[in-house]
Amino acid sequence: LSDSGIYTCVAASSSGETSWSALLEVKDQAGVMVIKNRDDNELPGPPSKPHVTDVTKNSVSLSWQPGLAGATPISSFVIEAFSQSVSNSWQTVADHVKTTQYTVKGLRPNTIYLFM
Repeated sequence: LSDSGIYTCVAASSSGETSWSALLEVKDQAGVMVIKNRDDNELPGPPSKPHVTDVTKNSVSLSWQPGLAGATPISSFVIEAFSQSVSNSWQTVADHVKTTQYTVKGLRPNTIYLFM
């Protein structure tokens, strides 16, 4: 029971860093539940790299192709951006995106951004 709490997974590379946190609640042993690791074939494949379809001074429109379908359907996409002049880490600029195109707004003019 003492292992309950918030756990954070951090992924870092030369391109930046991102993290994700989740709450783990440990219950008494009477409620033990075994969770089988998912088969990789059950999960959908990764989407294609985003392509720029339009640019303004403060926005960029992106589109991409979904990954190969698995037994588990894609529920949404997350778009992250990195700009060395804005932040030292990747920033989530959109989540719960249900389509394969999105316009990221509020960007700084004359600034280089990377998207994934």
